Order: sequence, then C-alpha cells, then structure tokens
Amino acid sequence: LMTSNKDDVVVSDSDGHSYDSSEDDDIKWNISNETETADTPVLPLLNVLSFGWMEDGRCSVYTKKNFGSKISSDISAQVDTLNQTSKIQLCPRPIASLRAAPIPIAKPSVGISPNNNRKSKKLMVENKIKQISNSKPLFVCKHVSAGSRHSLILMVDCQHQRIPTGQYDENGDIIPTSKRAKKLYLLGLNQVSLCEEPGYTEPVEVDINWSQDSPRQICAGHGNSFVVTKKGILYSWGHGNFGVLGHGYCESIDIPRRVRALEMLKVKQISTGAAHTVALVDDGSPARALFSWGRNHKGQLGRGFESVMELNPLQIDFAQRVTNFTLKQISCGQHHCIALLRLTTAKGTHNVLYAWGDESRGQLGSGDASSRSRPQENRWLTKFTKSNKMSIKKIVAGGYHNLVLMKGSGQVVAWGAGDYGQLGSGYQWDDSTPRLVVNLNAIVDISAGLRHSMAIGASLSDVYAWGYNGYGELGLGDLDIRLGATKVSAFRNSRVLSLSCGERHSLAVTSHKPFKYKEDANLKPYFKILQSGGENNQALLRKLKWTMAKKGLDSTALEVPNDIVPDQPGSCDEEVKNLLFDKGLRYCMDTFIDPMDWRRKGLETCYECSSKEIHYKSVCLSCARNCLFMFKLRPYIRSRSSTDQCDCHTSGKCLCKWSTIRDAFDRFADKEPMVDGCIGPNVVRALLRMLRAPYAVESADVDDALLTLAEGRDEHYTSPRIKAVPFEKWYRKFYGQEEHPT
Repeated sequence: LMTSNKDDVVVSDSDGHSYDSSEDDDIKWNISNETETADTPVLPLLNVLSFGWMEDGRCSVYTKKNFGSKISSDISAQVDTLNQTSKIQLCPRPIASLRAAPIPIAKPSVGISPNNNRKSKKLMVENKIKQISNSKPLFVCKHVSAGSRHSLILMVDCQHQRIPTGQYDENGDIIPTSKRAKKLYLLGLNQVSLCEEPGYTEPVEVDINWSQDSPRQICAGHGNSFVVTKKGILYSWGHGNFGVLGHGYCESIDIPRRVRALEMLKVKQISTGAAHTVALVDDGSPARALFSWGRNHKGQLGRGFESVMELNPLQIDFAQRVTNFTLKQISCGQHHCIALLRLTTAKGTHNVLYAWGDESRGQLGSGDASSRSRPQENRWLTKFTKSNKMSIKKIVAGGYHNLVLMKGSGQVVAWGAGDYGQLGSGYQWDDSTPRLVVNLNAIVDISAGLRHSMAIGASLSDVYAWGYNGYGELGLGDLDIRLGATKVSAFRNSRVLSLSCGERHSLAVTSHKPFKYKEDANLKPYFKILQSGGENNQALLRKLKWTMAKKGLDSTALEVPNDIVPDQPGSCDEEVKNLLFDKGLRYCMDTFIDPMDWRRKGLETCYECSSKEIHYKSVCLSCARNCLFMFKLRPYIRSRSSTDQCDCHTSGKCLCKWSTIRDAFDRFADKEPMVDGCIGPNVVRALLRMLRAPYAVESADVDDALLTLAEGRDEHYTSPRIKAVPFEKWYRKFYGQEEHPT
C-alpha cells in the first residue's frame, strides 16, 4: 500500500507538511480489482479525514450542499446541529465536500440482523454507483498537508482516464498520456488576508498551469503554500512575511508563482517553518544541496550568522562540517531545522542527523540553550543509534521537538519540547537527550505537529497519537492530553497510508479501496482454516462460527468472503467513533492491574479532586475519566509506592471497578449495535446464563431483571438501555452475593 525506494521516503516537517517522492505508477489507483466479481460493486471510499480545531474551515464543515438538492428535514437539522454545537472535531470525519456524489448521513441500524443489514448496505452502494457511473471522474486523495490555519489536499483521478498530450499519431488521433488527472484543493484561512476574512469552509481548487507537469509534493506552512512538481519546479503563494516565499520580497501574493531563484536547479523536497523555508535540490553533484531563505533571527537558515531576514535563496555550506555525504531529507520546525545525511566512510555508510537554529527547548540536542547558526551533528543521537545498532529511516521536526523513525525495528526516538507529552516519554518536561517513545514499535510512518505527534503501525490500522489535545487534534474523542502513545481506535477498520499534523488539527489519508471480509486481519485466520479443511465441511464451519461468536466477531462473514466490510471510514459522511475506552483505562487501575501498563511504571500521573461533595487526594487516571469527569481535577505526578491506592475505589462509590460480573456485562455490551456501554433487554437472558453457569436460569429471574432494570419490557426489545452498575447491584442483591474487595 505504501511503496517507496530506500532513497525516496515520505517525510513531514514542522506542522506535518508531508510529501512523497514516489511516482504515480508506484500506487495502483484503480477502482476495480482482479478478485472482484461482476455482482460485487465497489465504490471508492472518501479517503481523507480531518479532526481538531475547525476554525476558519481548516478541517472543512458540513453544508447542506453536500447532500444535494433533495434534503430531508431531519438531515437538515443534523447539519445545523453539527455546525453550531462546537468548533472542535473530536473524532476523524471524512471531508464530505470532496466526495464525487453526496451520500446522506447513515442512521444506526438497531434491531436489524447482520444479514439484512449487509444486504441493505450493499443495495445502497449499488444504487449509488448507478447514480454516479456516468457522472464526473472519481477523485481520491493522494497527499495532504496540514498547515497552521489551512490544509492542502492533492486529489488524483482513480479511473482509467488519460490526459491528451496535444500530439497526434499517424492516423490523426490525439496521443494520450498515462498521467492521471490531478486537482489541488485548499481548505481554511484565506492565504493573503490572514485575519481579515473568514477561511474557505469548502475545498477551493488551486489554479496552476502545470504545462505537461504534475505536482509531486505539497507543503502547507504558516499562511503560505508550496508545491513541487515532478520536473523539480517550485511554486509558492500566500503570506510573504520575512520573504518566506522565496521571491525576493516580503509582499503576499494570492496566486501560485514560480520561484525564479531556483529555476536552474531541480527541487527534490521543500520544508517550511514559522517564517523560513529550506529546499533540498539536485544540483548535479552526488551530495545534493540545501538552499534557505526567510527569517534568520535564530540562525535557522544555517548560514553562519543571525539576521532579521534573508530574502534570496542561498546555499547552506556543509563542506566545512563533513565530507563524502549525501543529503537525504530535510524538515523544519518553528525556528529550527534538521537534515538527514548519509555518510560514506572506510567502514561503510551510515545515516546521521544535523541540526541548526533555535535551541531554547533542547530541539538541537546540544545540551545547552544556545542557538546554532551552522549545521552541527547530533552526537547524542549518533551515539544512541550506534550503541543500539540502529539506522535512521525518517526524520520529522515538530514545533519545538523532533521525531526519528528507525529502520527494522520501527521504533521512534524523540527529543526537544515535552511540556504537553509530545515526546511520548510519560513526562511533561523538555529533554535534549534522544529517547525511545514508550511502548511503540513496528512503526512505518510518523508525523509531528506543533505540540502533538502521531504514528502509523505496520498493520496500517494501528494509529497512535500523543501530546497536546486541547483542540481534539489527536482524534481520540476527548480533550485530554496523552503523555504516551495512545491507539486511535477510530481507524481500526481503515488502512491509513499517511498522516499530517498541523498546529491545531490533523489530517489522515486512508486507502480508497474498501477491503473485504477475507482481507480483514481479524478474520484471515478463520478463512485460512476453512479453506484448508474444505469449504463444504459444515461441521468445521459451525465450529468456526461458534468460536467467532464467542470472541465477538461476525460469524456470518465466513459465508460471504467477497462482501465489503460495512462501516468503513469514508463509506459515509459520519464521523468515525473511537472505542469507549483507551487500552488499560476501562476499569479502575487498582482493581484491574495490567503489569505491562507503562502508566504505573516509575512516575504516575494522578489527580486530586476537591469539591463541596467529595475530597479525594489521589485518583487514578481511569477513575478521573469515568467517575469524576464532571468535577474539577488537579493533575500531578508522583512516585507510586505499593501502599498508594485510588481514593475513588476505597470510597465504595467507584463506577468503573472491575469484577467478574462487570467483565461479563461489558463483553455483551461490546457486541451491541449501539456502542454505548449498555445492553438491551434482549440479551439479559444470555448474560445471566453465562454468569450462572452451570446452573439453569429460570424465567422468573429474567422477568425480575427486566421489571427492575428495563421497565418491564419484553425480551425482544433493544431498549431501554441497561447500564452496568445498576445490573451488578441487582445481580448481587437478587442472588445474595456479597461484594468482596478485588
């Protein structure tokens, strides 16, 4: 899904300004697949999602135009509610304005059997394909770049359509080219009038005359934008303060303009910070070259001196520092830069990192607070990689911190500013020494924003986020900061190809191809067993279905391996919900102890709750979220001893304590169509059978439970919803079980 040469890798700069140096032919953008049958229609997913601060339209918003001319009153009310309730998008949501044809907000299918639900969704997709089969081309997202207040999105036509070249063959027909049509869109704050006009809440196409060329890299900065084409031409436009655009003046421009100072060179990569820009160019030499321009008050241009600004692009001299090298990657933070060099020595080749600019937060790794106006090697990182036999694969500069991805193991190293946990170390302070991000390995891609960080796991469904989350930029469904890598469960049914972290928002690009049941990682082992045992082996099929149902998997999927997995992100315009609980934070941490949980190793983050009703001196992180979320809490860090306990648990009023009853209840609640942590009256009998086994469950037991907890509703109803705490209290009272401390 992500293919790149060892020399051409995906990199990101300070605000997640991503680019990909791979060619179009490396990725197959076709809708169809050789394994698809004629009766299996496949509509490409809307594969770009946004989350975080929505001010100025940087994440896009819902508009009634997204749903066509025929819009029902209930959908209209939903759209009005979405636009008025908050300017924060807590969970990833597809950017609906980029869809080729409008798809209404799907309603939850409560009480529908899995087979009927699947048939109805398949019928909806078939009807939708008929509507758009003869309409405009289908564009899918290839690259995104999240800036400080805006976003850039590069869309590619995924159909078999070719662009005319203007040349004719011997028969007089126009010769088509294999290049696919591309469109560049802008979302967010107006590029020139930064604080005077509202931003674009719907994607606006950027008009650039490519002249038989096509964009290769896009980069969104602080009110400005950059585009590098495959021929190495650099375009820039937007806010031009300090000469950051590279045109030799400080004026802002509202249309893309070529950077003439580099027209004799082939630009390979571009990266921009708060007000400075660095370009990696191919000047014909094996080493390549770096050119910089813009603000230079911290020496971030790497020219050996500090100044207010430098308007003209000039080369950074590396020859005085190192020989026999090749520049591989660059990345800019707010006021600093890092570069990856491949050195060739008598012992072989190895990658080293050089840094220059602002050192106020330890982002250069020098151990002091003095800025550097010339590139210097990060010797701490070099020593760290050599002692652990690691090699650097990718570098990313955040606002005031850096991330490095290692080859092979896929581990991530971080250093610099850590006041919001963006280093993933479990602490909230700066650290100039490179250290591994806790409990993170097998990573394939990373991205860093102003105060937060994200990473993609090897399965492409595992996305991790940590750092500041005051605007929902982590996509976890809340506003709590994360001191360590936390899985974003909203992407559990996606294949995430790339991420881009901005100042207060983030973007994600997923695969536009919906995957089938037989391609689901959780179901692949069952299909393999079924295939090896014979597809007509009914006894084996029943055994596998029983095992899958016990584990909470859809057992009917074995009968329809080529059907599309429902509810994939991008199949509709709804936001993608996270699971209700982070791993390890579903139950009180004193009642459910995970020996592998990093939160309780060394220093622990806990809370103090003081109000008129209660006063708890020490509350665990889980109880703070689940029991006391309505109270004002003061976080602090302590060195936990064996005698320290959670005051919420010892008070006897804890709502998230673990027990065998609660564990069984939650297993059933997780299987419910409505993921709300509750169950319906229709599953009470099955739950009691599990808890009372091997004893039989009488009908009188079920009737008493429904009368007490579900207003006497029949077992066939799915509402009212029954919560865990009332059920456990009823169970213990009805069966005479005393509650013992766990």
